[in-house]
Amino acid sequence: MAAAIKTILKLTNTEAVIKISGGAGDTSTITLNTDLLNTGKEVLSGVAPKVNVTSLMVSGAITGVGSIDRAGVRIMSLTAQSGFVLDFTGGQTGFVADSQQNTADLLVTLSGGETQAYIYLKKVAGYTSSDYLTAASS
Repeated sequence: MAAAIKTILKLTNTEAVIKISGGAGDTSTITLNTDLLNTGKEVLSGVAPKVNVTSLMVSGAITGVGSIDRAGVRIMSLTAQSGFVLDFTGGQTGFVADSQQNTADLLVTLSGGETQAYIYLKKVAGYTSSDYLTAASS
């Protein structure tokens, strides 16, 4: 297995957008304790960071597929076949953010053809910021 390319496209006190790109057998881990820290910010002592997946966009070769696992639990399967987009922010779909295993790092595994996954994350607890949504969102 090779390392997929991880690019942090956006990072604020409350959200992050991470792009993972690669091909068959490539993996990358989004680590809550390091990858999602703003300059001068840190994880709160004694509090596990909580990060929800709020949107996902996948593109790439028609054979591009992958998965996202947290703490050994498959939370999403990915396909690049049709410019796949999931929006968990509510709106017209009525979905809510995916909070399954939200204190665990995200392991992104790619297989098949070239794939790019854009993962929109919402920080809901555990970071030095007072900008969180209500506790109900975690």
